[in-house]
Amino acid sequence: MAESQVPYAYDPQSVDALKASLSPQRFETYLAKAGGDEHYAFALYLYNARLAKSLLFPLSVTEVTLRNAVNSVLVASHGESWHQDATLRNQVLTAQSLDALDRAFIRAKSNARGKVIAELTFDFWSKSLPCRLRGALENKGKYRVSRTATRARALRRSDVGEGDQ
Repeated sequence: MAESQVPYAYDPQSVDALKASLSPQRFETYLAKAGGDEHYAFALYLYNARLAKSLLFPLSVTEVTLRNAVNSVLVASHGESWHQDATLRNQVLTAQSLDALDRAFIRAKSNARGKVIAELTFDFWSKSLPCRLRGALENKGKYRVSRTATRARALRRSDVGEGDQ
């Protein structure tokens, strides 16, 4: 089915097996978009799979970056054991984020911050934190972006000899 594989024969038996594997309802969506052309419908399905694959790495990097930024803010404001801090748990976190944190403790089978962090979902890091914590992250992020841009400009200038004058 994929171009990187040996050419795939879309004989009637294989087409029926593929449609059954994908489910008739799912394949029908692609078949409708392909104007009834089964071969083109499989090409669309493959394109969709490749598109999803292409987004996996950037999404993973985004999650790790966001997680590390939130962790830094929480360590700065609530200490190394922020995940166990009563003030954070009772006064800062939303009910949704507190529930996610409690589930992470269960999955981690540990109180170690690193293990709990590894079990927290993207949902916890992205949208279940209160607005005031988001503001702290945005300010920290703006500072990092500003510092990085300044360094990049200085690097570019030194690359072309402007920084040596």
